[in-house]
Amino acid sequence: AVGGAIRVFKGQHASSSPLHFADAVTIHPLEPALLRWGLWFSCCVAHPAVTFRMSAVEAVGGYRDEAQGVEDYDLWLRLACGQPESTRHGGVSNVPQLVLLHRRHANNATAQTETSQARRWAALKAVVQAMEAVLFRKVESNHARTLRDPASGECVGDYAGAMRLLEDLETEACQREGEAYVYESLHARDLVRNDATNRIGEIAVTALQRFGSDAIEVWQAWAKRNPQAQVAMLRGLLS
Repeated sequence: AVGGAIRVFKGQHASSSPLHFADAVTIHPLEPALLRWGLWFSCCVAHPAVTFRMSAVEAVGGYRDEAQGVEDYDLWLRLACGQPESTRHGGVSNVPQLVLLHRRHANNATAQTETSQARRWAALKAVVQAMEAVLFRKVESNHARTLRDPASGECVGDYAGAMRLLEDLETEACQREGEAYVYESLHARDLVRNDATNRIGEIAVTALQRFGSDAIEVWQAWAKRNPQAQVAMLRGLLS
């Protein structure tokens, strides 16, 4: 499956009404390794801009009824984050070219469902299933939820679990083998590691802010990973 850049506009008809464009064209991650990493946190493939090979989609089960509201996201996760042997199905990628002008209005299906709780839970379920497939272990939904949205953690255990989960995903991403997922450059692998470090820092800071000394082990785990940055963050927290 191949997606592309999109530009959003508002108006009744693109041909007859003035077009009120968004400020910028949205370009999603281009390198397959970075796109695959980004899918753990959000849907970074624009469904209306995608062209795919039907045989590849059918090979991974196509659109699933149980993923109602996030059928596209669920499909991209299975195509991009499947086991290495599934690379023969082609995976998912984006091109930088603008391929779609997307009209947004109050009656859009996306506009009506993107904030719904049912849609958020469906997306979380799809992500958890994909994580379990690549990590070969059970993934707690509250850990995955906290990883994707640190403010949603309900206890220190959620933050500790989210941190371990993120580290496992980072290790899997950087060690993954398979023709379709070979890193195009060491730079891409460094970007994944840097992003993981930043996200772990956000998890640790949020846990410390919400639970104080009870979250010190979460903070210490991050401090071992990035001792220089933790000093700056501590100063910010104490100021």
